[in-house]
Amino acid sequence: MCRTTKVIRNFLLTLIFALLGNVAAHATIVTPAGFNPDDGTELFTHGNQIISLELFDLAGNLTPGSGASFGFYFANDPNTLIPIFTPADHDPASAIIDFTLGAVVDLQTNVLLNLFNGSGDIGFFLSLSGTTLYTQAALNPFGLDLTATFSNILTPSTYMLGFEANGTTLALEVVTNIRPVNIPEPETLLLMLFGLLSLVVRQRTA
Repeated sequence: MCRTTKVIRNFLLTLIFALLGNVAAHATIVTPAGFNPDDGTELFTHGNQIISLELFDLAGNLTPGSGASFGFYFANDPNTLIPIFTPADHDPASAIIDFTLGAVVDLQTNVLLNLFNGSGDIGFFLSLSGTTLYTQAALNPFGLDLTATFSNILTPSTYMLGFEANGTTLALEVVTNIRPVNIPEPETLLLMLFGLLSLVVRQRTA
């Protein structure tokens, strides 16, 4: 892509954002009591079993039966979305996700909700009115960060996920037994690259 094309593209994106209104580059949900500030985590590792609790679903509260769908996806297959909670669920809903069995089970009724295949790191999503928001900003429209991720102060492997749009909180979900995937920052990657290049130079001059 040439420089002129990039400038035009960036100008158009800026114009679109202005027309949409005040859209924050990062999620702006206030840190809940008992949790650490948003750490920006996009992907998570997980234990054999995790528990999910839906605390708040804005659409479902306003119009019962028309709420959002919340679930997860494997990082190596983001197109396959695996629902945990659906619009038919009422707050607070709870479920256990067993990665060994590949099953999602309702904790309140012990009913099998879903079966799935896959392995590896996971991200989470919220689908509402035909639009899907992801914990991975790159998968969202215009690459926006629309999810706040708060780790619990006492139990760091428990996270509260907050999804938002235009400053409005759409849903709050709690997930246990997950930990952030450590993705090196650009500066760290540059240092690693410099170190590898230095090693190559030393080997050639040895």
